[in-house]
Amino acid sequence: MGLLVLGLVAAGIAAVAVGIPNSDGIISSCYDQKGNLRVVTDPSQCTARETALVWHQAGQAGPAGPAGPMGPQGPQGIGGPKGGIGPAGPQGEQGIAGPPGPPGPAGSMKVLRANVIWHDIFFDVDEWLVTGDATEVEYISDYSGNGVNVKFGQNITACTAIATPGGAGVSTEECVLTVFPGFNLDGEARNRTVSVRFSHWQNTSPSTSFQLVLFCDQ
Repeated sequence: MGLLVLGLVAAGIAAVAVGIPNSDGIISSCYDQKGNLRVVTDPSQCTARETALVWHQAGQAGPAGPAGPMGPQGPQGIGGPKGGIGPAGPQGEQGIAGPPGPPGPAGSMKVLRANVIWHDIFFDVDEWLVTGDATEVEYISDYSGNGVNVKFGQNITACTAIATPGGAGVSTEECVLTVFPGFNLDGEARNRTVSVRFSHWQNTSPSTSFQLVLFCDQ
């Protein structure tokens, strides 16, 4: 028995030396009636007095074992890189109206008013009067037509002026009023004067009473 084991070991060493098992993992051998075993590279190398014996280096896979118990939870991994911005979502429904806000601060606009009144006196010089924030009215009739200079007690160059026919002495003709804050009818700069020129679509120059309103930045 000891001789047989030593023979198998020697055969195994020789097999390793020549590259056995082959590339398919198969070991080939030959044995005779006396039990002598030798490893060969191919069963065709066995003699007529020997029997070929082959086996696989690795045995056949056994059946899968049962699943083992769940292992403990591993530590938290490091955070991944920041993802890109996703597409915009659909527009949501309109929300309900909020409560009204508190009143805002008072505006810085100052309003000046003047009522310019024309008294048409037959066979005499017409009379012009002014009430409100204006202090004086001056009637002018020249080659450009008729108009008045309305004077105030403060600088009105930063004001926007609007003149509207109205009041006693309104002309029965359709009158257009053109205003020039900061200038008199001679075109001279006057920082407290608003000039008002009367005109008409029929190229006449009717006079009329009117209301003058100035919107001034503080």
